[in-house]
Amino acid sequence: MKEIDLHYIDPFSILIVDNLGVLKRLFCPFVVDSIFQSEIVREKLLVVEMVRKNVENDIFFIIEGKALPHYFFKINSL
Repeated sequence: MKEIDLHYIDPFSILIVDNLGVLKRLFCPFVVDSIFQSEIVREKLLVVEMVRKNVENDIFFIIEGKALPHYFFKINSL
């Protein structure tokens, strides 16, 4: 599976280019699957409440009040 191209727009939406090359704008809240074992459970569906980026342009999803790197997740809304 090809990685999705993801771009920060504002705290409540992101732009993605899906596997078919289609540009889509996702608005919060949206559902993601956890694909990384950390303080969250692997393969658990979670809701992204907000999106943030830091000064290095790293994108974080705000889930249950915690900022977690976007690469811990697979977007389930596609």
